[in-house]
Amino acid sequence: VIVTGSGMPMLEKSQRRLRKLGYVICLSVSDENVMEAIKHEPNRALMPADEKGVQNVLTEYMFVYRMIAHRVVSTDDRSIDEIVNEARQCL
Repeated sequence: VIVTGSGMPMLEKSQRRLRKLGYVICLSVSDENVMEAIKHEPNRALMPADEKGVQNVLTEYMFVYRMIAHRVVSTDDRSIDEIVNEARQCL
């Protein structure tokens, strides 16, 4: 398991490396849940503080993530066990 920072997969060379390393699973989250998570962390370097800015970043990132991921797993309204079980089923 490799956990990347949110901007790391945006680099083309990183995208190729991730795919070469193995099966890529992208964990997705709704804009609303991101806004809820970051409202208590105002110093997020790559994430704007306003809702429209968050939507723009997520749209851009998810476009790239979906291109390189073998599978996208939603984390919204799910327990860690549910997310892990779905990810395991992918392998």
